[in-house]
Amino acid sequence: MNRPGNIKKWDSVAWFEELEKRRGQEEAKIVRKMEQWATGGPFQFRWSSRRKDDRATFWMFLTSEPPCRLLGFRLDGKIEIRFGDLMKFRPFNEEGFRRSLTDRLNRIAGINLSEALKLTGYPSVPISAIKDEGDATSFFETIEWCIKEIKEAKID
Repeated sequence: MNRPGNIKKWDSVAWFEELEKRRGQEEAKIVRKMEQWATGGPFQFRWSSRRKDDRATFWMFLTSEPPCRLLGFRLDGKIEIRFGDLMKFRPFNEEGFRRSLTDRLNRIAGINLSEALKLTGYPSVPISAIKDEGDATSFFETIEWCIKEIKEAKID
């Protein structure tokens, strides 16, 4: 654990080791599966290489100009949904599309984003919500839908 003021540099190996230490093999396996699923697609991954608060995050970006940061997998066992970044990209600049994303995510058993959720922030859901194969598939399909909508909006 980092003391306040200390900055730890993260890379893939160190990050996954820390996630496994804190959250167990199952959650590390879920994030690795997400990384494998996205590899070769329109994604890039970045690590918050320096964090004072010891909540290093594995970011998943949609490669575009500018890049769109969709999700963050955090060491505290949460998946951060990046509405604040997503709303900068058409069609998710419209609240209705962000609400549709929330509705799709809420169909997954372990995810319960409030109807009153402000869709401009960075809410989080537990990584464990997508431990079941069917839930992971639904999560992946939701992210693919999101990407498709962004790409189609850029064509217009």
